[in-house]
Amino acid sequence: MMHWPRPLRSDHYERQNDLRSFQSSRKDEMYLYVDKRQGLANVPEPLLETFGKPVSVFTMLLTADKNCHG
Repeated sequence: MMHWPRPLRSDHYERQNDLRSFQSSRKDEMYLYVDKRQGLANVPEPLLETFGKPVSVFTMLLTADKNCHG
């Protein structure tokens, strides 16, 4: 059984962190959101194979008052 990384949660950050977004070159509407410091290093190889060449979309600063969960 394959275990995927847990989604990013804003409470994992002390004050702020940069989040980087990548779009899949193989699948429409497929995106990865990763910690900018780690990049794609922690993304499982099978997911990267399915994802194809990552295309950088944007970088976003997460803070305590602005998170990715709305």
